[in-house]
Amino acid sequence: MKFFLALFILAFSSFSFAQSAESFDENSSRENSDLKNAEGNSAVEENFKNDENVSSEKNSAEEKKSLEEKYLVFKTSSKEIRMLETNDDIFSASSSAQKNRALTSIVGGELQRRFYDENFRLCKIEYWHIASSSAQSKMLRRKTYAFGADGKVSELRENDFDAQTASITFFNPDGKIRSSRKNNLLDGKLDSFEIFTYEYDGEGRVVQENRKRFQMQCKKQRRVLSQRVVNKYSGEKISETSFYENSVLRIRTVYADGENYVQTTYFDGGLVVRDFYENGRKISSAVSNGKGRSAN
Repeated sequence: MKFFLALFILAFSSFSFAQSAESFDENSSRENSDLKNAEGNSAVEENFKNDENVSSEKNSAEEKKSLEEKYLVFKTSSKEIRMLETNDDIFSASSSAQKNRALTSIVGGELQRRFYDENFRLCKIEYWHIASSSAQSKMLRRKTYAFGADGKVSELRENDFDAQTASITFFNPDGKIRSSRKNNLLDGKLDSFEIFTYEYDGEGRVVQENRKRFQMQCKKQRRVLSQRVVNKYSGEKISETSFYENSVLRIRTVYADGENYVQTTYFDGGLVVRDFYENGRKISSAVSNGKGRSAN
């Protein structure tokens, strides 16, 4: 089986095959091509030998280790190493006509392809399920990175083809997430999507998180849920967190410190529950009637 995977990864590095998973944010069409057999490759098993001057006890340990660390090296007709196998992992390096550097490996039965641009920055990762034929093999997930003028990651696109989700995340120059959107598909069509935004203070701490969920109905979007988390700080520590749902305050947590706090939950109808925590454990609760609080 591992020999088959070895040939497969060599062929994969040079040729493309049918992509059964389709990108839903780029409207790309499926491309079909047959796998070709890898030619001009020879397998050479290399075992590390023990130093004869080492004690017999160490020799025994090293011999055991050499059995665990057997390497299988594939070379091209020009004697260039194309692939290295060690234990349960297989690794291959190649470059494409587009000058992207590709590193291909099989880890735990899943094939991963990492692509690097001309500046050796990671620009794309593909995760594949490898079957016995190209028709049964498919891409599971994909990540694509974009870079700003400063050379830092400015955008990340993620596709999960089994879960039918596609997301895009935008980053601030300091690397913190500015906003993101996640699309949820049903039978290949947009079913719902979520938008997340983040606000930070001068020290880079999150002061507000916003989440909005939209449901598609008759090709029109309808907002069904809006959530907001507001954080307040006292010095370097968080002092209060408030959670709003559809502009109504639902939970407020006031901290004496990280392990000691009071959490108040507001229910529809005016019911209020206060839970008291010490050292991270709830020690008591109080229930009262009051009025729900609206967001300011």
